[in-house]
Amino acid sequence: MSTPAEQPKPKDIVGQGGLADHLTDGMALAVVEFMCDLASVLNMAGWKILVLTEPCEDDCWADINHIDGKLTAQLRVCRTWMTLPRETQCEALTHETLHLLHYRIDDVISDMPKFMGIGDAMRTGDAFRRELEYMVDHLARYIASKTTVQEAWVKFLRKHKVK
Repeated sequence: MSTPAEQPKPKDIVGQGGLADHLTDGMALAVVEFMCDLASVLNMAGWKILVLTEPCEDDCWADINHIDGKLTAQLRVCRTWMTLPRETQCEALTHETLHLLHYRIDDVISDMPKFMGIGDAMRTGDAFRRELEYMVDHLARYIASKTTVQEAWVKFLRKHKVK
């Protein structure tokens, strides 16, 4: 994968009191660079990905939050991130990057209570989110299985001396 996107800087890792206990500096930088590179390959140039020092909930490997009105997202990874297999990390980051492709659909789902009853909006929104998650899971497994994507992840890990 090529890296035409702007190179991430340490400022793309945000939090209070420096980096998190569960991530090394190198891993955090590798995550930012890989996701920006993948976003660029997916024709999502211009996105800025911030890696938060706060870990995500214990029931997932990572989560991402789009910041309204900007092409900026905040990523959190799990406390056990450093112990996950590299393939799992690559797939999780690919999965979270793909979620950014449907942020406009998320906005529509959030607006549904404005034009339909709250109960109908909740049920419809839940159904859409479930189906979007299935689609993202499928695409992430496929994309992350590609040799070029796996090699890019390993390249960024080596660059930042992550073992």
